[in-house]
Amino acid sequence: MKIILASLAGGAAAFLFGWVSWSMLHLVPIEKNPAAAAVTAAMAPVESGAYMTPHAATQEEWESEAMKKRYADGPLTFVVHHKGGGPAMGVAMAKGFGICFLGALILALLLSAARIGNFFGRFLFVAGCGAFVAVAGDGIYWNWFHFPDDYSMWKAIDTVATWAIAGIPLAAILKPSN
Repeated sequence: MKIILASLAGGAAAFLFGWVSWSMLHLVPIEKNPAAAAVTAAMAPVESGAYMTPHAATQEEWESEAMKKRYADGPLTFVVHHKGGGPAMGVAMAKGFGICFLGALILALLLSAARIGNFFGRFLFVAGCGAFVAVAGDGIYWNWFHFPDDYSMWKAIDTVATWAIAGIPLAAILKPSN
């Protein structure tokens, strides 16, 4: 029961910080595309999916001189396209809370197994897991998909802060039993 309670509290803390960070503070810089009308018109007939340009179907094509030149000359794009639009805000918020709860549940299970005796150690464990996600998740996109440096840095900071804040109720509730 403590794990569920801690997961709900940690998930709520992560969700609320995310709402403040993305809706009020705008820490992660996402710019309005000045070519939005042209991009939208060009993507209109395309099925929903994730697209990258330039892209090659085979390793042999990736290694071709023509592809190396296209890649070096740019532009490089990474587009997530939803042909039919996105879900209603309420649906997205419910999914967002579910994701935060599931993340907090995973951390609660790991934290319980770690059996760390003091609050600060438990908090650092959870914050450290957030740092791992920032490096192994946000860092991958920065490296392989060339997400902008400032976007990637602030996204990583946001990820660490989210899970550090979730770590407060997780660490407070999940004291190891003797």
